[in-house]
Amino acid sequence: MLSILQVLTSFGMIRTEHLDMLWAVTEAEGTFDVVKANVYAMIQDLAANLDNVSGGASFALDMR
Repeated sequence: MLSILQVLTSFGMIRTEHLDMLWAVTEAEGTFDVVKANVYAMIQDLAANLDNVSGGASFALDMR
């Protein structure tokens, strides 16, 4: 999944709002810690390649 998101990011098709949707997964009650860790890692990887990181996504960079 990360590979697909990386390709989309490289074509400018992923925006901060999309990372916010991923972030929401980590805040859902009952989300396993391993899932949270994987989502945090994906957000960090993808956000590093975005020009307009803000809000929850930039916060995610510090959470790892």
